[in-house]
Amino acid sequence: MKQVIFAILVGVSANALALSVKPEYIKSMTRSQCLADPTVRFVANQYRQQYPNLSMDQVMRVMCKEAK
Repeated sequence: MKQVIFAILVGVSANALALSVKPEYIKSMTRSQCLADPTVRFVANQYRQQYPNLSMDQVMRVMCKEAK
């Protein structure tokens, strides 16, 4: 039972963390750094799973819009 609860908590916290990248973090990078950053790509993939009709390029373009 403890393993099931732990698995649920990990899943919930992973989703909460996955959907949050601080704007300051993105603004501190250049556009090419933002597009190559594994954290940004992970978050973009989470959004892409929620909205499967979007391409990864579309999501990354929106997320990296504020980069230098």
